[in-house]
Formats: sequence, structure tokens, C-alpha cells
Amino acid sequence: MEFFKDKFSRNSEEIINKEFVGKSVMTIYNWKIYRVDRIEFKMSPMDGFTNDEGQKIAFYDYYKDRYKVEIQVQHQPLLVHVDWKKDNTEKELYLIPELCVMTGLNEN
Repeated sequence: MEFFKDKFSRNSEEIINKEFVGKSVMTIYNWKIYRVDRIEFKMSPMDGFTNDEGQKIAFYDYYKDRYKVEIQVQHQPLLVHVDWKKDNTEKELYLIPELCVMTGLNEN
């Protein structure tokens, strides 16, 4: 993650947050639309999560195994979508920016 931190300053993080937080993206591997609630600058596709079987797996490996997609940029921050459940609990979904496209139109 040091590579990313070397390339972007705190000001860059603010600019990126303004551009993406609150916007919607569509994932190219399953065509679902998610709202970006925040950007996790301290995480990358090389970080992981615990799957339903209790095994730790890197996002990189998950997308390669599940969707047959190889992530090209291993050191990029993750987009975070907070999914609220009916029981008023939340689950964070981590999205890989290079596997997302922006939706909607803006002035630019």
C-alpha cells in the first residue's frame, strides 16, 4: 500500500472523495449498481475477507476464481458500499475501482 500513499497526498484523497462518494457505479462482472459510501485508501485488492466457509481470501483471488477476472492494478484503494439489512444491521461491500464504471450523467 506504500505505493499508493507515495503517489497521493491528503489533498488528493479529498478530491477523489468529492468525485466518487455519493455516486453510483456499476460492476462489470455482474452488472449490479452500487452507491459509493466511502473510499478505503488503506486497503487494496491484495487485502482480503473471510468467506462463508470461514477461510480468509484476498479480493484479487476471489475475483479471479469467481468471475475469471484478473485485476491489473494490485495497489488501488477500494470503493465501499454499505448494504443495510432488514434487521437494521449493515454489511460493507468492497468494490475494485477498475472493475466498476460510473453511472449517470453529470455536468462534466
